[in-house]
Amino acid sequence: LFMKRYHVDAMQAQRVHNAALTLFKSLSADLPDAAQLTTALCWAADLHEVGISIAHNAYHRHSAYILENADMPGFSRVDQQLLALLVLGHQGKVNKLEPLVRTRGQWLAMLCLRLATQLARRREKLDDLPLSISVKNQSIVLRADAKWLSTHPLSDFTLRAEEQEWTRLGFKFELLER
Repeated sequence: LFMKRYHVDAMQAQRVHNAALTLFKSLSADLPDAAQLTTALCWAADLHEVGISIAHNAYHRHSAYILENADMPGFSRVDQQLLALLVLGHQGKVNKLEPLVRTRGQWLAMLCLRLATQLARRREKLDDLPLSISVKNQSIVLRADAKWLSTHPLSDFTLRAEEQEWTRLGFKFELLER
């Protein structure tokens, strides 16, 4: 209903959903809130573009506002706040969200959504993800296919920029080519 109301590109939402879920599954085994976050991440991936119907510029802020404030039957206020948080964090500076994030799992879910939207940037089918992720304590390691990075220079640039974003939060972030 929400996707239809806000004219969300369903194919793009599915690409982001699949990528985010695949990445998160590799990280969530030890998280106490994994089930709740998996559900929220899937919904956030499906709905991250609802704000584009308002304006393309800063659409993530519009999306977050809509998700936090709209009447969404079946969603509690807490559910909507988590959706809004993940969607707000899928673009831009992540340290702005430091006062709002409550768990390590929320950071990891946000990271997976950020990476998924970057991977799906071209709005093309993603058969296999060109990267994998691992996290141990405060260390994030991305292993990316070197050939894919060379043919996707904008994605290469934004993936490398993620290092600064996560370093500001106290994580060690490494992008390794394989």
